[in-house]
Amino acid sequence: MADCDLQVPHIEGLPDNVITVGRKFTISCKGEWPKDFKPELWAIEFSEKQNPHSLKILSSDFISSEEVKLVVTSYVAGPSQFQPLILKSGEQKVVLGKINFEVQSVIQQQEAQVEPFGPMALSISWPLALWLAIALILITLAGAISLRLRIYFQRKNLLESLRQHDSALTPLADVHKLYRQWRREKSFFYDQESSPENLSEFLKEVDLAFRLYLTRTFKVPALKWNDRVILKDIKKYHPKTFESGGLELKKLMLEMGKAKEAKNLKSRDVVQLIESFRKMAEKLSKAQEEKGVSR
Repeated sequence: MADCDLQVPHIEGLPDNVITVGRKFTISCKGEWPKDFKPELWAIEFSEKQNPHSLKILSSDFISSEEVKLVVTSYVAGPSQFQPLILKSGEQKVVLGKINFEVQSVIQQQEAQVEPFGPMALSISWPLALWLAIALILITLAGAISLRLRIYFQRKNLLESLRQHDSALTPLADVHKLYRQWRREKSFFYDQESSPENLSEFLKEVDLAFRLYLTRTFKVPALKWNDRVILKDIKKYHPKTFESGGLELKKLMLEMGKAKEAKNLKSRDVVQLIESFRKMAEKLSKAQEEKGVSR
């Protein structure tokens, strides 16, 4: 009887010393061999209880005069016991040592390598991510449609209101009228300082006049829209006017916003804003007249 040793060769990417279905491993047996023994002609003898696919010789050869190396594999998952392992060729038999091994299925091996909930997380995460992306796209699309509808109805209501309550004066004439009125009534135009509280309250009146001018001139709901949307709308529908005075308009909006937030507002700051408002209105109205087209 020969002594046998089972080894699983290292293969990159596969776990060491683990036999899986179809993986090659070796059985090396040392002992005395018949003189006419030719390993390539021999096969494994199986008992009635053993599955003939549990051990398959792929190749065999003498390593030395005493040692035979068998390259084998198994196509059956589970434990296999050969006590002893017997090779035969016709009526001749060679009894080798005991060989016991266990074969894991490929599925079992994959499951063993994945951390808990790994496959579940993978199978759920991709569809979930897809649905989240679709939901995000739909929400964004719905938001964009809702915003456009809101802008459309705000503009429609504005135009209807302007038709019913429009002034006989042009928008610029209204600005000039208010400007003269403020100069007559407000003492801070003549270097007389007013309290920050009074100036802040008056600034609300200036801001209202400013936004009414934009509303009448460009047909935008300036009383409801923020500065960014107003500028975007004017740039889109009045590109030549925006090119002429867009920078001044944006600057005035920024200064007006800072003044409304200021706690120590000075008279000269408010006077400067009113002057900037008047000059900006004159420039934009002139550009609109030169364009000769209103939306």
